[in-house]
Amino acid sequence: MNIILLASAIFLGLLAGLIIANFTKEEISANRRYFILTKYLLLLVLSLTVIYFYKDHKFWYIYFLLGIIIGYFLRILFLYLGIILGSTINLDNNKLLIVSSIIFLFGLIYSCNYVGKSKRFLIILIIINYLLLLISTITTTYIYSIQLILIVSGALLGNIIYSSFKIDSKAFR
Repeated sequence: MNIILLASAIFLGLLAGLIIANFTKEEISANRRYFILTKYLLLLVLSLTVIYFYKDHKFWYIYFLLGIIIGYFLRILFLYLGIILGSTINLDNNKLLIVSSIIFLFGLIYSCNYVGKSKRFLIILIIINYLLLLISTITTTYIYSIQLILIVSGALLGNIIYSSFKIDSKAFR
């Protein structure tokens, strides 16, 4: 039951971001480049935080590099966030609090890009994340959970690397 409440609080960051964005449309369009930079900065902070938590794990760098390669080619961002959150639930409450706070802030920033667009996409993302969260908490054990978290944090960094080549140059003028 606590897992479902935590997932609700975290992924409602998407909904809260949409509500805030609907009231501040002019500010968001004027500061679009800062939202893009903040989005990638939060992903980088999440990835580096996970590395810091599990840097004592044997062969952590191999899993992380594998994740970078996977993330470069498979850009399914919310899949990675759901897996990180679901795997962190099995490990430690302090780590869970930090990771879930970063994902909540990312949801606030991410949903600002969808002002005036179809909200169905974000609703589908929320439903998929609930399913991924439940699946990952049921199927992962302690040892595999750490390896999975390291691979997925590398995939987030691979996502950032790929997206840095695809950023619209008009947003930074």
